[in-house]
Amino acid sequence: MLEIGHRCDLSPRQQISQKSGSTSHELAKAANCNERYVREWLSAMTAAEFFDFDAKTKKFTIKPGYGDVLGGRTNFFSGMVQFTTMMAQNSERYVDVFRNGGGVGYENFSRYSR
Repeated sequence: MLEIGHRCDLSPRQQISQKSGSTSHELAKAANCNERYVREWLSAMTAAEFFDFDAKTKKFTIKPGYGDVLGGRTNFFSGMVQFTTMMAQNSERYVDVFRNGGGVGYENFSRYSR
């Protein structure tokens, strides 16, 4: 979910603030994404305890401390998730390299090495 949020520009910056929050409709519009899927993403991130949800206002807010990690100034966690995804997509290649030698070429990381 973190990878999807990062690639679809759903990661909280201005879109989901700790003060005012955003509805799924507002975030979908800001990120130019389908509202239904944005709502599902927000619900999953809320279940994972990254966000809070106010049933009265239908707004999602980022929990304190998560904004910078997920998509703010440092954006560290989003980068780590991308790296983890890249490693998982190539895990069979790494196993083969460990067993037989060789390497894993840049062509296997085209999405990340543009």
